[in-house]
Amino acid sequence: MARATGRPGSPSVAERAQCVPRLVRATLDRSYTGVTPTRLALVAAAAVYVASPVDLIPETVLPVVGLADDALVLRWAVRAFVEETDRFLVWEARRYAWRPGERARPAPPSPHPAAARAHLLESVRRRLER
Repeated sequence: MARATGRPGSPSVAERAQCVPRLVRATLDRSYTGVTPTRLALVAAAAVYVASPVDLIPETVLPVVGLADDALVLRWAVRAFVEETDRFLVWEARRYAWRPGERARPAPPSPHPAAARAHLLESVRRRLER
């Protein structure tokens, strides 16, 4: 996750965490279709599994294997978290972007500065290429 969140202009971990309630709300009300409720539930279940003292393979029985299963689940959950929040923030920035000649769209509940900035730079670049 450090690589994904360390890119210039990429959202911070705090910004990603702040977008999670919006992501869940938009997914459940079906306005955002980039992720399924099942995948969100799996990411939440993975976080609970890693934090839980109950393990499929306990560390006391097989220490290395027990830690390895936690590490694999954690790696998948972090990767899914980064991928899903990236996609959602791009979708959110595009959804609330204003284009000349269009009626103004409502502002998002909590705009994401990095995604909005990236979208703005991309739209300016496209206009300059014309």
